[in-house]
Amino acid sequence: MKKLGFFLLLQCIAVIGFGQARGNANQQNRAYQKDKYNSSYNNKSRPVVALAGSAIRNDVTFDIKILMNVKADSYLAIFHLSQVGRRTGEIDTLMNKRINGFKRALTRVNIPEKDVFIDMLTFVPVYEYVVERKLFSKTYNEVPKGFEMKKNIHVRFKDERVLDKIVTAAAQNEIYDLVRVDYFVDDMEGVYDTMREKAVTIAAKKEKLHQDLGVDLSSRYRYVNDKSAVSMPYDNYFQYQAYTNNNLFSNSLIAKKGKVQLAEKAWTLYYQPIAYKDFDAVITPSVLEPVVQFTYNLKITYLRNKENKEETPKVPEKTVIKKQYYVLKPDGSLQFLDIK
Repeated sequence: MKKLGFFLLLQCIAVIGFGQARGNANQQNRAYQKDKYNSSYNNKSRPVVALAGSAIRNDVTFDIKILMNVKADSYLAIFHLSQVGRRTGEIDTLMNKRINGFKRALTRVNIPEKDVFIDMLTFVPVYEYVVERKLFSKTYNEVPKGFEMKKNIHVRFKDERVLDKIVTAAAQNEIYDLVRVDYFVDDMEGVYDTMREKAVTIAAKKEKLHQDLGVDLSSRYRYVNDKSAVSMPYDNYFQYQAYTNNNLFSNSLIAKKGKVQLAEKAWTLYYQPIAYKDFDAVITPSVLEPVVQFTYNLKITYLRNKENKEETPKVPEKTVIKKQYYVLKPDGSLQFLDIK
C-alpha cells in the first residue's frame, strides 16, 4: 500500500512538472491558440519567412530553408510625451524640464547625449466649448483654452539589458509612453553570406545522396531561385490570457438558474520566435533574449533535358504506297504508263 501511494505521488509530481515546462500559454484551449496564431500569422505583422518561387518544370527539386538567429548590435527606444498649458512659455519650460531630467538620468546608465534625439511632432492650440444662452436656444462655441506640445525622444543603446533602466529613468521624469523598440544588425550582408554558404553545402550533400542512389544530377540543366527575409522581434509577440475557468462551478450555477458574472481577465504578451521545424538548418539555435531572425530559401530544380527544352515526341513514319500503271501488250510485254 505504501509503495502504491509512493507511485501515485511520483505520477502527480511528473504531471505537475510537465505542465510547468509547457508554460501557461499552452493551458488555454488549443483551438483558440491555433486560431489566434493563424490570425496573427496571416496579417501584415506576421513573422516573415522567405519562400522562393517554384520552377516551371519540377523533375528533381531541392527546397532548402535556412534560419539564423542574430543578436542585435544596437537598439532604438522611442518614448512619447505631451505637455498642455495655457501659455506657450509655460508649456516649453515644463517640457524642457522633463526632457533635460531624462537626459541627465540617461548619462548615469552610460548613454551619452549624442545618442538621444528629440523629435518635435506638434504644437497646436487646444479648444473648449462655451455655452451661449439665448431665449429659446443654446449655442456651443469653440474658444481657445491653451496649447498642447507633443514630442518623441529617441534613445539609442547597445545592451538590451539597459532598457529596463531607461524605462525607469523615463518614469522618474513623467515620461510613461514607450512607443516601440527597434533592432539593428550592422552586418546583414555577412549574415546572408553565411546562410548562402550553408544552403550550398546542404545542396551538395543532397546531390551526393542522389548520386549514391543512382540518380546522376551533374549533367542536368539547373534552374535556381532564392529569396531572403528578416523577422523582427516585435513581429513575434502573441497575446494570451493567464487564467482557468471554473467550469464545474459555473455549470452548477446555470443549472440553478443563477446569473454568472465573469470577471474581466487581463491580456498579456509572450515572445514566440519562428519555429524551427520547417527548416533544414538553424544557425545559432539557442537564444535567451528576443533576436532578429533571418530566413533564406534556396530552391534548385534539375531539369530532364540539359538544353532546358521540351523533348519532341517521335512521330512514327508512315509508309506511302505509290501506284504505277502498266499496259499488257498483245506480245505479252508490259508498257509503263506515266499517269500524274
